[in-house]
Amino acid sequence: RHTRYQCDWSSDVCSSDLAIRFAHRFNFTLGKQTLRFLKTANEMGLFQQLSGERLCHELKAIFLEHNAIPALQMLEKFQLLKVIHPKVQWNDQKEKLWEKVRAVQDWYRYAFLTPEVDRWFMLLSVLLCHLDSGDMRLAGDRLSLQARQMEALKDIALHADDLTHKLFRKTSTTPSTMVSLLEHRTVECLLMVMAKSLNIEAVEGVQKYLRKWRKVTPGITGNDLKKLGIPTGPLYSKLLKQARQWKLDGEVTTKAEILERIKQEVELGD
Repeated sequence: RHTRYQCDWSSDVCSSDLAIRFAHRFNFTLGKQTLRFLKTANEMGLFQQLSGERLCHELKAIFLEHNAIPALQMLEKFQLLKVIHPKVQWNDQKEKLWEKVRAVQDWYRYAFLTPEVDRWFMLLSVLLCHLDSGDMRLAGDRLSLQARQMEALKDIALHADDLTHKLFRKTSTTPSTMVSLLEHRTVECLLMVMAKSLNIEAVEGVQKYLRKWRKVTPGITGNDLKKLGIPTGPLYSKLLKQARQWKLDGEVTTKAEILERIKQEVELGD
């Protein structure tokens, strides 16, 4: 049963977001006066006058609700999401993507992986994921996001879809190849890729990268190479990278095996 709730929200434009949150949290129906205010305030451009910090705060509060979707649907109904950027919208496609992203993020959290990823930020990423990098930057600027958050949004805009397509085409790949594809992407981008991917092997590969492969080291250092008599220079970086690939692919397991393999590589190079 719905209870009608009427209140004068016009004293504060931001209270409209509060009204929407409370309406869906407590199963209220917004009264005609409040609905008229939402429409009029939007037509007058009052929401555009909100500071980025305040707008971000209000959206974050909505996103942290147990079920934020009804509130997002109402924001879309009154076209209030366009305060972030004219191209921002909420639709059925994004709702389905958010369900997948939420499941992926639950896996990430229950696996006790780091760094932590905020649920509200991933919902914001879903909301903005259709924007290109330029529009994504404008939306981030409008919300006064932090540099780290802007970087994550940019990474999603530039690489999430492309990486999803690349992984979909790969039916079988080595751990080192997977690492080379993933290691420069943010965790937020990788979670988005997992949510979008239709390739189970690809999803499992990203999971293995996040759980294990990204932590693999070469197993040797530049001092070890120096002891082998290898002159200091750009070759060190190449050899250390190669050693890590061998370890990832299971071609070597001990430090002695790595050094012996390097000796062979250097001799062949000579």
